[in-house]
Amino acid sequence: MKRIPLVRILVPYLAGISGLLCGLTIPWLHFLFSFFLLLLCLAFFVRLFSKTRITYMNVVFAFCLYGFLFLLAFEAAIVYDDRTGSDHYTHYLYPGQQQVLATVADIPVAGEKSIKLNVLLDAINENGTWHAANGKLQVYVQQPLNLPLRAGDQILMRAHLAVVPPPQNPLEANYRQILERRNIFHTAYLPASDIWLTGYTARARGLQRLGVSIRQHVVTVLRHSGLSQPAFSICTALLVGYDDEIDQGVMQSFSHSGTLHILSVSGMHTGMLYIVLMFFFDRLDRAKRHKTMRAVLVIIALLLFSAITGFTPSVLRASLMLGLVLLGKTLNRTGNSYNTLVFSAFLLLLYDPYLLADVGFLLSYLAVFGIMYLYPVLNGYWTPKNRILKFFWDISLMSVSATVFTLPITLYYFHQFPLWFMLSNLLIIPLSTALMGVSILLLLCHGIPLLQAAFCWLADTITSLMLRSARLTDNPVYGYADGIAFDGNDVLFCSALILSLLWFLASKRYRALAVFLLTGIAWLSASTISLVRSSSEAQLVVFSIRHKAAYVVRNGRQVFLQADSLSASEFNRSIKPYLLSVPGLQWQYGQARGWQLGKACIKNTSKPSEGFRPACDYLIVSHNTWPDPAALQQIRPMVIVDCSNSYTFVKKLRKQCTALGLSFYAIKEQGALVISL
Repeated sequence: MKRIPLVRILVPYLAGISGLLCGLTIPWLHFLFSFFLLLLCLAFFVRLFSKTRITYMNVVFAFCLYGFLFLLAFEAAIVYDDRTGSDHYTHYLYPGQQQVLATVADIPVAGEKSIKLNVLLDAINENGTWHAANGKLQVYVQQPLNLPLRAGDQILMRAHLAVVPPPQNPLEANYRQILERRNIFHTAYLPASDIWLTGYTARARGLQRLGVSIRQHVVTVLRHSGLSQPAFSICTALLVGYDDEIDQGVMQSFSHSGTLHILSVSGMHTGMLYIVLMFFFDRLDRAKRHKTMRAVLVIIALLLFSAITGFTPSVLRASLMLGLVLLGKTLNRTGNSYNTLVFSAFLLLLYDPYLLADVGFLLSYLAVFGIMYLYPVLNGYWTPKNRILKFFWDISLMSVSATVFTLPITLYYFHQFPLWFMLSNLLIIPLSTALMGVSILLLLCHGIPLLQAAFCWLADTITSLMLRSARLTDNPVYGYADGIAFDGNDVLFCSALILSLLWFLASKRYRALAVFLLTGIAWLSASTISLVRSSSEAQLVVFSIRHKAAYVVRNGRQVFLQADSLSASEFNRSIKPYLLSVPGLQWQYGQARGWQLGKACIKNTSKPSEGFRPACDYLIVSHNTWPDPAALQQIRPMVIVDCSNSYTFVKKLRKQCTALGLSFYAIKEQGALVISL
């Protein structure tokens, strides 16, 4: 704490953000915030002008400071919310279709069925009256769209602005919450006939628009340079962070190899830019007479690079840290690198408190902290003298250091672990660095046919080598561990275990070893209790998947899945999160039909000839199959209608069940159903 005093400021602020993310509400927030601010000022001036030190005043000052920082997180969230502005479009919404004037804010992303547009509103029509408005929307336009849309184009559209529905399945990702934390509160789905170009193109005013304009130019040049599709998608991701066109199979291969971070612009790329800029200015100004001008130009370049890459958390973190370090060197001030890291995190969270729930933000800061702390320790054991060997040794140590500190978050969010991440990083990081250099040369030589063709061939070759290296370990048998059940308690225990181990390695004290062993025993005990508890649970879960029938019967740690043919994305999005919540899971397909647990029997009927058992408590109706009315009246089960049925069928069956006095549940309308058996 003495070496990193800014942690004392960050901890209460993080506590406030954690309360905010957990749904904590504070009555009279503005009054309490003002009250603590006033107390803080009074305590500060009393300490400042007091001739003698008063011990209790230090306690009062600390209490006021921590209370102020805790409440500051809630105030920052209110300021960040765009809906608090008087010109936000939500103040002019009315039921039905809206007429909206907006500007395309980013590069349009073309999919198979639709084109995704991120737009900034300029005006909205409320019952015939146009109002100047602001806000963000996510718009999906049906293909084919013949309009040549680009970032900066102004569009007029007629659409129904819909609120993103909450998660429809247990433990499914909350896409609505994710969008709202980015200040996107509505989406729109419209045919191509309901969108028009106004003919006005916004000029690149402001840093963000200038960055988008440059990113679009880079993407356009590389798209028409003759690169193969895999090379184009990876080059644009490496240079400007445009990763929307990377194939999902490629993303999966890099994820399984532990090198997914390479496909997104990160702190590594920002550091490389910083090194190149400093090398360039050192050659121009060897006497270092213009240190201030150099610092200003480098900081502007880092800000512009952040804007070009879309202000991703990892690039913002690196740019802030490098800017602060450069500023300190310019002013002849040397500071603690940990303080710089903490201060940059505080500034980013002050602007957007919801970044604490962003996976990229967490992984970026934990990886950097791991490299700063653990890399010197590991490097102190042995350092090779050969430069080439040292280069690969440093990559390996940095990979290990980053992986150790990001392990709890990685397992919690992705439930997988790449077994050969060290080897993959050794192969792919040098190749990605070379590909970045070739991509930059390709941009500079665009329009010179011979050089352009040569650099395209070189980029395609390097990309092919990267893909082959990533696929070496893309095998669930020996390449990676998947389906790891890891919940919030595991995150806490794993983090405590890692910290206690590092404490022991640094201090070599028996107390640290005891803490490490006790933490491991506590984690093992908690996992055992969870396994025992899960072995006695039984559940029926009917999932909500568009046009599909899917349900699970769980008997302890045995899970039987009955489902229509599902795509990988449907399974991973809707069913896999639930399966990963069961410790020690054993599951298989197609064994749940007519499954009986004690007195409860679940029957699925998808053919008119099928009946169901007299003891049936739950009847799952699929594919518009009408159950026998006489059997319904005799057995009186709870009727559950899944998403494979049409709305008309659901309406008619609900009417019949109501007449018979039966319990009725429509998955399409009410979301997934979870029943304890």
